[in-house]
Amino acid sequence: MVHQWYSNYSSGVGPWSEPYLDGEAPAVIPSSATDLPLEEIAAEEPDLIVGLDAGLDQQTYDRLSEVAPTIANPKGAAHYAVPYDREMQMIGDAVDRADEANQWVKDTEAAFTKARDGHPEFEGKTAAVGCPLENGGFALYPTTDPRGEFLTKLGFTVPKEVDEVAADNYYAEISAENLSMIDGYDLLLVIDDCGAPTVDLNEHLTFKSLDIAKRGDYIYPAPASDALSHNTVLSVPYALDKLIPKIEETLS
Repeated sequence: MVHQWYSNYSSGVGPWSEPYLDGEAPAVIPSSATDLPLEEIAAEEPDLIVGLDAGLDQQTYDRLSEVAPTIANPKGAAHYAVPYDREMQMIGDAVDRADEANQWVKDTEAAFTKARDGHPEFEGKTAAVGCPLENGGFALYPTTDPRGEFLTKLGFTVPKEVDEVAADNYYAEISAENLSMIDGYDLLLVIDDCGAPTVDLNEHLTFKSLDIAKRGDYIYPAPASDALSHNTVLSVPYALDKLIPKIEETLS
């Protein structure tokens, strides 16, 4: 059984994972579900419940643990921001396939290394990834978030001001009045799967007035932004394949 994250993925998983279903369609908990259907989950008689990067609260975790052994966010990891290597290692340990899990992590790191080594022009360029907000501002992801880390692993520099404004928050909220700070960035990836309170970039009047917008030094919608946000050993290589050509095109 899979908890669907995006309603347009009818199989319950993204295209980066579909080949591994081997034609078997799992039962799907729809993304519209406001609560996990514990009775349905129990009826599946699972041997393991994987709640990593799912934002489980203690009460939900305790109830799921009554159904089957459950693994959730490790201590110190923010909700929806578990590093893919830690996530994979925890799953590997839980199913007694640690060596295989470690190899998946190594393959993902190798994909980053290949992309970085193949694009020395990325080194030192400033870049950020974020979402347009309804209030005319922008949400920018810090380097502590998988989306910000994705850029640094490619050699880009996420400006320190993003981390400073974010502090311990999910993202740095930059007000419309201060949004001109991104004018000096070499690249802006704009993802379109953030949900409320974000808006379509084409309806974001503040952004349209900025120099970075007029120069065209941004990517919207960022290809495979959902894969980028998922941040797993399957989604990251997929995101690299889809995003790198667009980054090359924009920077050139």
